[in-house]
Amino acid sequence: MAAEGVATPAEIDGIYKDLVKTPKGLFEQIDVVGLDVVKDIEENYAQKRKGLPKESRELLSRMIQEGKLRAKSREGFYKY
Repeated sequence: MAAEGVATPAEIDGIYKDLVKTPKGLFEQIDVVGLDVVKDIEENYAQKRKGLPKESRELLSRMIQEGKLRAKSREGFYKY
């Protein structure tokens, strides 16, 4: 949804936190781990499970190219 521009990471995180009752949303958790680490994990899954959508990996790639790593910088899906 975020990769397609349907919703922002903040909107998705808000819905996720309301539904799952967690303190952090998916994008907040990705920022903690680091976008490059999550992309590597996603690439590994994609190699093993053919047919997974590529949009999330493409979004992560674009953000990494922009220097948005979060774990190693002050910006990921959110600015810190």
